[in-house]
Amino acid sequence: MNAAGMWSRTSTAGLKRWIGRLPQLRNLHWTQIVNENLQPLKDTPRRSLVSRFLRKAEIYPMAALGAGVVGMLMYGVANYAENVRRFLRRASTAPFDWEQIRDSYYKRHTTLLDPDGSTHKRLEMMEQLKDAMLDASKKEYMKSM
Repeated sequence: MNAAGMWSRTSTAGLKRWIGRLPQLRNLHWTQIVNENLQPLKDTPRRSLVSRFLRKAEIYPMAALGAGVVGMLMYGVANYAENVRRFLRRASTAPFDWEQIRDSYYKRHTTLLDPDGSTHKRLEMMEQLKDAMLDASKKEYMKSM
């Protein structure tokens, strides 16, 4: 009988049975006792995914290199985000505030391919609406002070 049949993760009954068998196991070689507890290869998802990797030592440097690249990428993204946060905090006005980009929003390259230039046209109706919203927010701000 193998150990998987008598050992349970949720109860101690398997352990008590194991302890009860110790006098019988005294005559066995230690490899027979150890091999009794082994699970079949690739019987769990983790072992299925990792078993080949653990046996191939020539993959370790590539795995370390990949982990290093991913780590440096994560560090770079975090550092860039911190610099952007610092820039936005120190700026007196928001970098994409309507007052700043009103005269240049239609000149910005927003798409990779725009053969007819449809994204580079001024939108008068939107400009009037944004101006009205800006005036209303300034009036509201002055009232609250």
